[in-house]
Amino acid sequence: MTLDELFTKYPSHALSTQYCTPPALAASRICFHNFYQQIFPDLQTPVCLLLLFFNEEGRQVAAFEKYVETADSVQIEVADAGYWGPGLVAVVAVPDFDLVRYSEGRIKLKKMVGTGFYIVWHDKVGHVDTMHEWMPVERGCLPERTHYMVFDQAMGAIARHGLVFVNPIAHKHGTLQANITCYTPDRKTLGKTSLDPVSPMGSRLVFLNDLFAEFEGWLSRHQHVGVKVSGCNLVEPLTVELHRSGDFHIHHIN
Repeated sequence: MTLDELFTKYPSHALSTQYCTPPALAASRICFHNFYQQIFPDLQTPVCLLLLFFNEEGRQVAAFEKYVETADSVQIEVADAGYWGPGLVAVVAVPDFDLVRYSEGRIKLKKMVGTGFYIVWHDKVGHVDTMHEWMPVERGCLPERTHYMVFDQAMGAIARHGLVFVNPIAHKHGTLQANITCYTPDRKTLGKTSLDPVSPMGSRLVFLNDLFAEFEGWLSRHQHVGVKVSGCNLVEPLTVELHRSGDFHIHHIN
């Protein structure tokens, strides 16, 4: 099934997304619990869990379907679903029951019904990180936005600092354009650059010392470096920290 087919068949369901890491960094696992049973504990609430995978260029490269019974849960290795990453996964749990009828007199349904899940990133030697679902797929373009973050020297414990730019926009004009500026703690500009465009439904992991050759020196001198990211079709990026111990951390900034 493609995105367009999902939009047509299930127009009231939002597709939550997350980032699947490059295999060299970590494997990715999608964890889903059939949460509808908690809302309707006296009723049967099976769902069909659909996963669509997109490579860094935004091309759909795999799809996976799993029937999840009432109150059941599943953990799906991305590699077992037919893709290894890097790229986006879009996830939707489609009720195999009449959600509108079940909701009458109990809850008010939102215009777009989302799907909650977790992703677990894990490497071969036991390092693990996790995060909840992230931005839903957008069907239209987004206006210019700005996000701020601060990177810490962490007493030298972090080997590399990076950002994941995700672009969950399913629109032909939804290319992500981003400008990146680094600052000292007192807001003096250290450097500026522009990110190569990221295609709709695409993604990109970049390391700041690749974008700015002086980045590690800035951290050493100033202890903290502020980063501003602004541009069109820009959703909040994820931060990436690669520790000298071999551990890693990926998270949102808000």
